[in-house]
Amino acid sequence: MILMWSKVFAQRGITVAQVLLTHDDISSPERYKNAVRTLNELLSLGVMPIVNENDTVSTKEIQIGDNDTLGAITAAMIRASYLFLLTDVDSLYESNPKYDVNASRIHFVTSISSLKKRSKYRSIRYLYAY
Repeated sequence: MILMWSKVFAQRGITVAQVLLTHDDISSPERYKNAVRTLNELLSLGVMPIVNENDTVSTKEIQIGDNDTLGAITAAMIRASYLFLLTDVDSLYESNPKYDVNASRIHFVTSISSLKKRSKYRSIRYLYAY
């Protein structure tokens, strides 16, 4: 994956750096701060971080989950103004439609607080795009 992104960004003169994160990197305050510093330093140098979960050391019990969740966490870490998710799905759902046949599609998001109210779960991290 990193090779593909390297080629894409190189066409535009942008250097990339692979950043592999684990659940421990976002749950331990010290490791979280180190990850934030690393991401911000890369950005300040004009390097595009390509973030992925470090699957080689993440066990099923402590996985972050999917790349959409990891993208949201990373965006929050660097206080990004925007997060764009590239996907092949048609909508955002209030619960995971793979497991909930009654999952309702969310067509328009006016605010995060309204999104949380629509979710069947209290945590925003449980909203799914499928």
